[in-house]
Amino acid sequence: MDYVSTLLIHTYDWLWVMTLALVAERLMPIPQAYHPNQLIKGLSHALQQKVLKPNRTASQQAVAGLLATLIMVLFAIPVPLFALAASPFPWLVEFVLLTLCLQWRPMARQLNRFANTPATQKQLRRTLLNSWLARDCDTLSELGSNKAAIEAIYLRSFHDQFAPLFWYAVGGIWWVLGYYLMLQLSRQWHPLLRQQVHFGKQLKTIRAVFDVIPQLTWATWLALSTTHRKAGLKLSLARQFRSKARGFTLAAAQHRLGCDIGGPALYDGRKYQRPRFDNQRPPTAVDIKLALQQVNWHLTLLLSLIWTGIVSHTFWIVFAG
Repeated sequence: MDYVSTLLIHTYDWLWVMTLALVAERLMPIPQAYHPNQLIKGLSHALQQKVLKPNRTASQQAVAGLLATLIMVLFAIPVPLFALAASPFPWLVEFVLLTLCLQWRPMARQLNRFANTPATQKQLRRTLLNSWLARDCDTLSELGSNKAAIEAIYLRSFHDQFAPLFWYAVGGIWWVLGYYLMLQLSRQWHPLLRQQVHFGKQLKTIRAVFDVIPQLTWATWLALSTTHRKAGLKLSLARQFRSKARGFTLAAAQHRLGCDIGGPALYDGRKYQRPRFDNQRPPTAVDIKLALQQVNWHLTLLLSLIWTGIVSHTFWIVFAG
């Protein structure tokens, strides 16, 4: 039995780090105002103000965006590099870094508060959403606000939970840190905002490439791991999205909830047309709470299944091999 324990601890240390990081993020979430990503946001904003010149050509703005990304990468590397090299327990440093990359609870709490806020308090509901969305929230109706909240839950739970865990399992902590920095910068330099349309476009494209496989995996898991399907999967509509992986994630969301999501969205005063999943039922606050419960439960279930498979395989090797 001691041999089994040793094998599980030393062979699957990466899974221990993932599990502990997920538990720590849920039990001890860092307030958004004190999270280290505020430094990234501040520096990226200052850098954008310095290098982005709206009067330059589109190609010059795109080059400026790539150079700004390179500068941020060079700035971000030294601290984790030194911490990993100097620590006698690298796994502990990886645990801390991965926990910092799994910032989901602050948003989940705020959207839960959003769901509990009466529809008559429109301005408060819009303010709660505005902190987490790049789209214009000031003119959203109750229906639009509920749709936006549900979409944010399923999409950001992927970016802020599943994707970091996926890249840690695939490539280790440096893949996670690279993805996390790319994610934060692409949110700061969102290409659907007028001033950043060329500046942030290349980075968003690169991030979209990294998102394809893990996001399709997340969407497939959401679609297959439910026994209460409330609407058809509507894959034909999902394929009409510019980002197919994003479309499949939203298809899985409406498949589980059975309410309307998708449709046009305003960014910086401009309307962008998107496919609409029409199920003849508008989303409600109950759907928002259910969406929060679903993404949390299914990520926990996925990790539990991985652990079950690994433990079973280890016992089989030891006792049957």
